[in-house]
Amino acid sequence: QVEESETTKKPISIDGGKGVWTRKHLSLRRLAIKKYIIPYFEKYHKRTPIEEITEAQIENFLSWREKTSRRKYKKNYTTSSFQKHNQILRHIFKFAQRRNVITSIPNIKSSPTTSDRKREGLDKKELALLLRLVEAEAEEYANDLDIPDYKAKYIYRKYFLHWIRLCAMSGIRPNSDIKHKDITYTNKGNLTIKRTEKGLATRKVFFKNEFIPIHEDFLKFKEDMGLSCKPNAWYFSHPKKVRNAKIGSRVKSFQRQWNRIVKSNKKLQNKVPYSLRHHYITKAIYENKPISAIASQCGTSPQMIDKTYFQELQETQADIFA
Repeated sequence: QVEESETTKKPISIDGGKGVWTRKHLSLRRLAIKKYIIPYFEKYHKRTPIEEITEAQIENFLSWREKTSRRKYKKNYTTSSFQKHNQILRHIFKFAQRRNVITSIPNIKSSPTTSDRKREGLDKKELALLLRLVEAEAEEYANDLDIPDYKAKYIYRKYFLHWIRLCAMSGIRPNSDIKHKDITYTNKGNLTIKRTEKGLATRKVFFKNEFIPIHEDFLKFKEDMGLSCKPNAWYFSHPKKVRNAKIGSRVKSFQRQWNRIVKSNKKLQNKVPYSLRHHYITKAIYENKPISAIASQCGTSPQMIDKTYFQELQETQADIFA
């Protein structure tokens, strides 16, 4: 299937299940199985049949995986990455269930690192530092726009700068899956992003007026660089052909630029793109905005906000009652 996928450029179908895997998803699953699932169960439960594996043993595995990732691989995985690993383990049990090896799938609880999200947050000074570093990087190529490769790098770095501001000022999930028609003016003159992301709650993001000049400057920048601003054009689109990405297709990720920036300064260590979302939510909580309004803005549920940001909510409530 892998060889066929490379030839046809089509995703890999999930064995016996619904949906498909992209090459990226497949490599993530192979990595989690090779580094964590096989080493643990080979070492501690080599003679235990899969039908006899208990929930307590799985909880021990989750704890072992977290410690191993930090000590052996020097990785501080985010909560979402651990949840993806859990999905892989759950899929293995489903694989066995479809072949009548087991009758029921044991409960795989979420990773205990949910409360660790504060580590990923960005405060006001850290965000300002991040923006300064990105601005300095972009200016390196500002005077070499006559060279095509340098012009492309300049565009990508200006994209990255605008993307950081977009995420930090709106609380949306850090992705670039936005078209120009998604960002529109409201009757009150504010900007809004209204989209439904697959498998996620509908997000109704409203920007305050301070984002409007940033947005309009970005549109002018794209026009000056000869990039399309039509309604169906991607907000962040490739200015040149990159590997399999065509000119005008969307920029899928800013991960490489992010890694380069955060590694350049010790104050930004352990920060991840989701830190921008955490920055917005934490700031909104301390400004005493209603949890329902924050949840609607960020495309999540009030229960998830309450669970993830329990400490911040306790602090603000203490201030109110004090």
